[in-house]
Amino acid sequence: MFFIGCSTHPSYKMVSIQISKMSFYMDFQRIGYTTASALTHFDELVKKEIGFLKVQQQDYEKLEQIMIKTPPSKFIQTKLGQNLCFVIAEINGAVCKLVISDSLIIDYTNLVYYWIKNKSDIDELSRLISRYKE
Repeated sequence: MFFIGCSTHPSYKMVSIQISKMSFYMDFQRIGYTTASALTHFDELVKKEIGFLKVQQQDYEKLEQIMIKTPPSKFIQTKLGQNLCFVIAEINGAVCKLVISDSLIIDYTNLVYYWIKNKSDIDELSRLISRYKE
């Protein structure tokens, strides 16, 4: 299966971002996670063979633009809250594990956070998540 493997890149200063594929796991729970438990949840999704919702190109291009405009922050351990989306995306040719909420994107492969502060980007991200949760 294409989305099982993941390579690790320790650098958190990504020069460019190009998303060529993206899928949401069909797992929309309302429980809270920490950064560590969210990463462990990816393994559970694979073991349980949870299916994917393929994201349309115009939607992952919007996410790409949000990530390009938002400076990445170094990965830290923290509580993430509820209503997270677990995503597999191909970014710059590498398969990446992402966790997305209305104002946060965590790239577990490159170990960076994108704290979304721009109101229009938060609204766009919220619309994107809602489209695939329905």
